[in-house]
Amino acid sequence: RRTLIALPPCLQPPGMATELQGICAELHSDRDNLSAIAEWCAAAYREPGRPRAETVEQTQAYLVDALSTVGQHVGAAGAGPPAAPA
Repeated sequence: RRTLIALPPCLQPPGMATELQGICAELHSDRDNLSAIAEWCAAAYREPGRPRAETVEQTQAYLVDALSTVGQHVGAAGAGPPAAPA
């Protein structure tokens, strides 16, 4: 795990620290959600009598939604903070 070096407050655009903290929290939540999906899939796939094709389809649907959310959060992080009013 890499540690990012924070800019001193005098060099940060207004709202940057708060916004980046929020985005980082969302990305950590995304990671937890993806782990939960993987755990569910593994357990459901091994469950006797459960249709495997249904499990795979449900897992794919969960992953599409979760990875779309991750993409949105990464895009928001790359966009940076909103511009200060003129």
